[in-house]
Amino acid sequence: MPGNTPFGIRFRRRRVRRCGRTNLTVTAAKKAVTVTALNQSAYTGSTAPDLSSPEADKNYKVEGLVGADTLSGTVTLTYAQTPDMSKPGKTAINITGTLSNDNYEITYVPGTLTVFRSAFQRRRWFLL
Repeated sequence: MPGNTPFGIRFRRRRVRRCGRTNLTVTAAKKAVTVTALNQSAYTGSTAPDLSSPEADKNYKVEGLVGADTLSGTVTLTYAQTPDMSKPGKTAINITGTLSNDNYEITYVPGTLTVFRSAFQRRRWFLL
């Protein structure tokens, strides 16, 4: 567990019959964990992907946990600006949260929504 933990060590020298004792403080650093908003894509004329109820491995991923460790709390995803679904472009997906675990330092990484021209519009452009 991260933090300062004092403990004592006893040591003996082999030839000299003396015992000694010293106290040490060991500091364990928190392990880094990254929570990343997964990139999303959509086509013009469609609706933007719903970010209101984010799910792990569908809308975001968690990397860096050890073994069966977990994080408690919630993740919130929002668009940096309302996506314009009428034309191709990109919009940032912001990520924040209340995820926590005393053993980890959590970093949030944003994602991107990419809007592509729909297949129908591409064919129409080609035929013109």
